[in-house]
Amino acid sequence: MAESKETAGKEKKPKKKDTLPTNCAQTNGRIRRKNWYYRNGQYFSSKAAAKAYAVKKADEKKKAEAAATEKAAS
Repeated sequence: MAESKETAGKEKKPKKKDTLPTNCAQTNGRIRRKNWYYRNGQYFSSKAAAKAYAVKKADEKKKAEAAATEKAAS
C-alpha cells in the first residue's frame, strides 16, 4: 500500500505548455509572432490568406451541396 502511494506521486505529468501556431492554415508558411491572424479557429500569416481560406471553404461547401442535391435528384 505504501508503494502505490509513492508511485502515484511519481506519475504526475508535467503541465502542457500552450503551443503557438507555427504554420499558416492556407499557405502553410511560417507565422511570425507579431503577424498572426486568428479567424474561425485557424491561424493565418496574413489577412489575405484568411480571406482566401474563407473563399476556398465556401466554394467547397457549395460544391458539396450541389453534389448532394444532384445525387438526391437522381
